[in-house]
Amino acid sequence: MEHCEGLKGFNKCLRSFLASSCNVAVGDSPITIRKYQCIYLKYQSHEDWSEGRDILRCNPNFNKESRFDCVFINTDTLEPVPARLQAVFRCFLQSSLFDIVSVKIFKPSNVIPRTRWSGALLYDEARDFKLVMAKSLIRGAHMIEAFNLKEGRFYLNDLIDSDMFLHFGN
Repeated sequence: MEHCEGLKGFNKCLRSFLASSCNVAVGDSPITIRKYQCIYLKYQSHEDWSEGRDILRCNPNFNKESRFDCVFINTDTLEPVPARLQAVFRCFLQSSLFDIVSVKIFKPSNVIPRTRWSGALLYDEARDFKLVMAKSLIRGAHMIEAFNLKEGRFYLNDLIDSDMFLHFGN
């Protein structure tokens, strides 16, 4: 996995993550990894409590274009955290399996754009990846590139649907 763009140091990071987050004594044991290019997320709508589903992709060659969708992650913070999927893995180790996702976290930006509007949420995309358990993914997110600003800055579109507005609308 060291050859994957943006996943430098993946082996060491994965072993550390499995030891700390999954309580698995990894040591130098071999880890079998199966990589996926999409993940199906089921969620319960806050609008009408029905079940919804998002198909999220992390594919460097999806119809001849790279596609790395965004997602909300349930963390120890009050609000879910937006992130960009980098890779989805199923790791087999010591007769156990773990579904793990590599993401780049979006952090609230300190930049004030020239055009401001009430409730606009501007984020900076992290350069380094972070591993999280797939079960902590909530649903897909729609991030819009902020034009005329430094590359890697995005607005959160909380008006994409009624459920998103109820989750994150101001």
